[in-house]
Amino acid sequence: MDGRTTISDVARAAGVGVGTVSRVINRAPGVSRAMAQHVQAVIARLGWQPAAPEQRPGPRRRRAYAAVATSAAPRPLVELVVLFRLGVGWMAEHAPVYAAALDGIAAELETAGYALHVAQGDSWRPHAVRGTHAGRIFFGAWEAGQEPPTGRSAVPTVWVVGMPPPGFAGDHVQVDHAAIGELAARHLLSLGHRACAYLGSALGSPDSAIGYRGDAFASHLQRGGATAHLLLHPGLIRLGRQEHRPDAGVVRTLLVRMLGLSPRPTALFVQADMVVPAVYRACKELGVLPQREVTIITCNNEGRYLDGLRPAPLVIDIHAAHLGTVAARTLIARILHPQEPSLRLTVRPTIAG
Repeated sequence: MDGRTTISDVARAAGVGVGTVSRVINRAPGVSRAMAQHVQAVIARLGWQPAAPEQRPGPRRRRAYAAVATSAAPRPLVELVVLFRLGVGWMAEHAPVYAAALDGIAAELETAGYALHVAQGDSWRPHAVRGTHAGRIFFGAWEAGQEPPTGRSAVPTVWVVGMPPPGFAGDHVQVDHAAIGELAARHLLSLGHRACAYLGSALGSPDSAIGYRGDAFASHLQRGGATAHLLLHPGLIRLGRQEHRPDAGVVRTLLVRMLGLSPRPTALFVQADMVVPAVYRACKELGVLPQREVTIITCNNEGRYLDGLRPAPLVIDIHAAHLGTVAARTLIARILHPQEPSLRLTVRPTIAG
């Protein structure tokens, strides 16, 4: 191919996401040796020459997440600040839904002619005051206790995936968590279920939106004349320094509680896919047959956790790659029209077919 070859062309030819190509060329973690060799072979075959990754000094060296083909004029640079302490490598391996959103961001910016630099950070503050980029995307959630921002950022800014700080003046793009709960409830009602349960870590709050899945689920079940039970435990997901994973003991305890309810739920909505394998294991221990004695529906559509589960659960797809695309398009629109009012956009889910 000629000099117009892009990182998206390489990704399509290799059958992987743009984020995977970016991790390979920047030697970032989260890609197997075999996959890296495959991507490098495709790069060589296409004759693509990625730009050298940008690095920044400091205790954490900032490495470019995506590179673009060499061209006569430099491309405007967008900074993507990942606010997950476990980092991009962990997301690529253990959080496919986040990796897909990153791929959507990278692909859309590449298509629009922007270069992308990814920085890992525990806080938005060191980045918000800098104005050396064409735009910025914060990827993650603001942690309560940090001082919220005042006024607009130094550059056009979009917050995606998690909840932004109070007073954040940029654009916000997020999954429609309430629509997820509503969709799960309506689908189970259509299947004839009259007693259902939700298994999650908590209900929704201004600091954590994922719990709104449970709020909406219970509300719409009750409106449909069904019984809704909330099986909640703050320790459902164990947050560690190296990984996040569901607590199998907590999952089992919640399922024991469900089996003792009256009327006993015939369907269970699980907060997210990463919890479902633990639910299946606990069901086996307790002598409950998934999808026969209890219909299980889950959310995010992450094959890493769902492949191999038999019978397969019902799945709600949040369209993570499209979420990333919307975030990138929103930022581009903000760069072109900086004085327009801030936007709050949500991406609606669907039942995976």
